[in-house]
Amino acid sequence: AFYPVDHLKWEIEFIKTFEEKKLDFEKLGVKLCMISTDAWEKHKQFKTKQKFTVTLLSDTDKKLTDYLGTKNDKGR
Repeated sequence: AFYPVDHLKWEIEFIKTFEEKKLDFEKLGVKLCMISTDAWEKHKQFKTKQKFTVTLLSDTDKKLTDYLGTKNDKGR
């Protein structure tokens, strides 16, 4: 799933909903990943602070975001 940036309250809640369903995804053989355009170091701090276990991926060059057409109105 894509999300714009780390550390905003609504994004924390968004990721928490996936955290809660992580085991359901794994039972289906699905690897759950959350992707944003933030840098990996920012992800690492965010993940540690929020104690997330879901994989966070960084798409800083926006290649995947562009390819899949998931940019929001701010280009993220």
